[in-house]
Amino acid sequence: MQTPSSARTNVTAPNSPIDLVRSGLGEFATMGIPPSKLVLAQPMFGYLYRCKDVTPPTTGVDCVPEPPFAVDPNGFNHEVGLNTIYDEMISLSRDGPQWNKTAESPWLDYINRTDGQRRRVWYDDARSIGAKTRLACELNLSGVGAWIGDALPFWDRTVTREVLG
Repeated sequence: MQTPSSARTNVTAPNSPIDLVRSGLGEFATMGIPPSKLVLAQPMFGYLYRCKDVTPPTTGVDCVPEPPFAVDPNGFNHEVGLNTIYDEMISLSRDGPQWNKTAESPWLDYINRTDGQRRRVWYDDARSIGAKTRLACELNLSGVGAWIGDALPFWDRTVTREVLG
């Protein structure tokens, strides 16, 4: 749901914030599509951004994407599977996963070892997927499914159980 055309600022944002998921599902209802015909795809990936500043600004924790991320739609973001997020990125983060209450989505910052640049990854975890699953139940959708299921770290049963419940 977070794409160059939907980005209204040069600040990174969650892939599928709960309010946009709710709104998007509502659009199907306005077209007369019954909830029983809908399956909500849950993202098993995140979007990785290179931040312009190495350290977060003192006024907040925003990550302003470095060009071409802020300008070029082809380089706006980079998809990264939950397997990579859990296997590599979380351990590189000084502060660990953070939670955006409004979007009901996790994110984290880390310093890339290769170039010393700060990166931000917005992704979904058990908590955010649970919120979207509850929404699907509340709206009486037909079900939920994994979007890009092979991006899960199936070899790590603890993480897979945490994400899929």
